[in-house]
Amino acid sequence: MPVPTVRPAASASAPSAPSGGPGDAVAGEVTEAQLRAIMPEAGGQIGRFIWPLNTAMRVHGINTNERRAAFLAQISVESGQLRNVEENLNYSPPRLRVVWPRRFPTAEAAAPYARNPEALGDHVYADRLGNGDERSGNGYRYRYRYRGRGLLQTTGRYNYRVARFENDPNALARPVTADSADLFWTTTDLNWRTATVLD
Repeated sequence: MPVPTVRPAASASAPSAPSGGPGDAVAGEVTEAQLRAIMPEAGGQIGRFIWPLNTAMRVHGINTNERRAAFLAQISVESGQLRNVEENLNYSPPRLRVVWPRRFPTAEAAAPYARNPEALGDHVYADRLGNGDERSGNGYRYRYRYRGRGLLQTTGRYNYRVARFENDPNALARPVTADSADLFWTTTDLNWRTATVLD
C-alpha cells in the first residue's frame, strides 16, 4: 500500500454531509445479506466484521452508495473477502513475480527470495518507509512488524502511525479495528475522490 499524503481527517463526531446528486447520503446500514452478496467467499467472517464495518463507515462519513461500494470493493480485494487480515511474506517464485514484477523480472531473480520471508523483506522494503539499506535488516524487522494487516492491508511504520497502531501493530488484524481502514480512507480523501470519479 502506498504511503498516503496525510490530510486532516473529517471529524469523527460529525462527518461532513455529502452534496446533492449521486452522492446523497443513504439511510440505514449495510446488511449481512448485502455483505454476503458483495463478498460471497467470506463465509463466517461476515458475522465478525458486519458490526465493526458499519460502525466505522458511520463514523467516517462513508454514507453514500458510491462511497460504500468503492470502500467495500477495495476491502474485498485487499483482504481476500475478509479472509486475510495479515500478510504472509512466504511467497512462491511465480507469486513474487506477480506482486513485484520490476524487482523480480525473471524466475532466476525471484528464486533466492522465494519462501524466504526475511530475505524478501530486507530486499523489497530496503530504503523505504524509514528503513535502512538491505544489509541493515530493517526491511524484514520493520516490514515484518509493520507488514500488511487489517482490512486494507495497512503496510509500513508510517501508515501504522497514521492508523494509530504504531505501538500495537498486531491489534490491527482484529475485527474491532475496522476503523483503521476507514481512518486511512478518510485521511487520504478517498470519499472525495470516489465522488469525483463517479459523479
